[in-house]
Amino acid sequence: MKRKQQSFLVTLICLPFYCIKYLIIAIYHVVRFVFLILFKILRRLGRFLFGDFNREMTGYEYEEFAASYLRSHGYRKVKITKASGDFGVDIIAHKHWKKYAVQCKYYSRTVGNAAIQEAVAGKAYYGCNAAMVITNSTFTRPAKELAHVNDVQLIENVFPHRFSFKKDELLEEEILPL
Repeated sequence: MKRKQQSFLVTLICLPFYCIKYLIIAIYHVVRFVFLILFKILRRLGRFLFGDFNREMTGYEYEEFAASYLRSHGYRKVKITKASGDFGVDIIAHKHWKKYAVQCKYYSRTVGNAAIQEAVAGKAYYGCNAAMVITNSTFTRPAKELAHVNDVQLIENVFPHRFSFKKDELLEEEILPL
């Protein structure tokens, strides 16, 4: 056979395989495009129905949530202090003839001694009878010891409902004994 005939024969035999290859690539891209569109639609629908699960809260939003948490647990006259110059106290609340200075910490790590110190300082400044620190996280052992010595109530793992699922498990609120 001549060289041109061999080349034509090879092209004739390989052509269907090239067509199948490019057809598979085209199908892949069409399916990928359809799924991306569906995913975006479902994500927007989920945000509309349930809120934005992936968004982090701001510190002020957590203070608002903590204030509503305190109200739901029987505290009254719950007020959020001004954002700056609050002397380490985010919320003032009353319960059982006690005035509480509350420090809120929305952290991705454990809460240390500084939060306890701020709550104690704010308690004196605002003339409160008790101090409390609320966090979505947990407290370090030295922070728990400092809180015990200064009679500061610690409340950890306080999550808003839309932020409360972690590893398919609902974290329950825990009030630490003093």
